[in-house]
Amino acid sequence: MAAFFIQYIDWISLPPVLLFLPKAVRLQRRYSSSWKVIYHQKNILLYAEGIARKKVSLTMPSPVADFKHQRKRPKTDLPRQQAVTLYRRLETIELPYEVDRYPTSRYSLVEIQLKTGRRHQIRRHFKHIHHPLIGCPKYGKSTHNRFFANRLECSRLLLHASELKLEHPVSGSQLKIQCEIQGSFLQLIQRFKWQP
Repeated sequence: MAAFFIQYIDWISLPPVLLFLPKAVRLQRRYSSSWKVIYHQKNILLYAEGIARKKVSLTMPSPVADFKHQRKRPKTDLPRQQAVTLYRRLETIELPYEVDRYPTSRYSLVEIQLKTGRRHQIRRHFKHIHHPLIGCPKYGKSTHNRFFANRLECSRLLLHASELKLEHPVSGSQLKIQCEIQGSFLQLIQRFKWQP
């Protein structure tokens, strides 16, 4: 019996998914080479700055050059792959604190469905539409990250992978892996009186 790693979204949002199967090496190769065939759906919750629109499909080319092993290659030589993210706003809140240039601060709880799996796809898409993720050091806004850390006692990336659907590599049946909301992510939902 062996275990192999098949999925990783964010270490803080969902622990790595492991399958325990006999002769796992061949199956791991199958998962690695044909993920698009067996992958069905990921549902993710996140906190974003501002009031996001109710329901949107985001499609934009994602530069592949961000991977470490490709950074030294000229960007013009690299193909641009499409990145597709669907989202719908679940809840909003306006807090009476001046964090940035406005007298109040507004935030959204958003549900994401990924159609592609590019590196930092969610974070890049939400920065692009001016709703950066709270707690993200690279694509987020430091003023809002500090506000959540100091005032709301939450210094983590507010991104939670709630559900992953995929095909079992042997039987072909659909697997559904769920991860309950917990910790500071859940505490904020309760504090804001949200019903996701």
